[in-house]
Amino acid sequence: MFFFGRERNFKPTEYRWFHECSAPDCHNRHGLDDARYLTTLIHVLKNAKAADRQKELVRETHEWLENLGVDADLDAMRLEMARRIEALLKP
Repeated sequence: MFFFGRERNFKPTEYRWFHECSAPDCHNRHGLDDARYLTTLIHVLKNAKAADRQKELVRETHEWLENLGVDADLDAMRLEMARRIEALLKP
């Protein structure tokens, strides 16, 4: 689990939608949000796999994560992680 400053009460199922930001520390904020998205995605992915739910989406998400490169479009990556988190949380 990642802890960031005062935000020690972060729960793995909490995530935020990304937004456009013009503040000087915006890129740092996005980095924290990226870590949260990834932590949450991994958490719900493990839960879905353990519960034997949504096998195809679990397999596709593992494959997507393995193929994610360092040159990925970060906005698209955040949006895709949010989409997969929501889909994996459905019963």
